[in-house]
Amino acid sequence: MSPEAFGSVEVGDSQVEVRDARPDAAEFTEADIYGADGARKLPIPEGASYEHYMSSDVTNASGSLYHRFCFRDGKLVEKESVVGA
Repeated sequence: MSPEAFGSVEVGDSQVEVRDARPDAAEFTEADIYGADGARKLPIPEGASYEHYMSSDVTNASGSLYHRFCFRDGKLVEKESVVGA
């Protein structure tokens, strides 16, 4: 997902709108994002589900950049960027 696409998605957008803003999904696991033990995993808003998308932004020395989107009742309630493990 490009930085521009990530920036265009806003809290309150529908899950369909967010999915339409992303490119084809890349293959990765939560361990790629949060580490094998999951200790870096971010809390999820109550009652929400989430999806991750890999950023098209350049990978830095700290790891790949991922975008996490949390949805409740089909609406975006939170979005964050996470540097992978």
